[in-house]
Amino acid sequence: MNVISIIGNVLCYFDMLHLIPKILITVASVITVAYFNVQGVIGILPLIAIITYLWLMNLEDVTHFKILIVFVMMLWIVYDFSIKSYTATAFDVITVIANVVAIIKIQIAKKKGVNLDYEKKNVV
Repeated sequence: MNVISIIGNVLCYFDMLHLIPKILITVASVITVAYFNVQGVIGILPLIAIITYLWLMNLEDVTHFKILIVFVMMLWIVYDFSIKSYTATAFDVITVIANVVAIIKIQIAKKKGVNLDYEKKNVV
């Protein structure tokens, strides 16, 4: 499952994550979870997180992207805690906190009229 996610991230980084690759990665993820999931509903949470992130990772708005990260990490928090992976849960919580703080700072800056011109830049 991680390898499939990495492929999606790499394709997005190189601006090659279009409709066909997204469909292929989604199908591969669903097949992988259908075949290997022995955890029931909890085992589906990573699939939901991965597919949600995959289809929305191209968001241009930084605030919307951070909201996406918070949502996906909340799914991972539930999953990691349920499988007693407390270290992963702790890092998931830290990621949520950092992104919520960033969202708040962005909103405060926007209210003050500060131009936050964030651009996606590919640095190779």
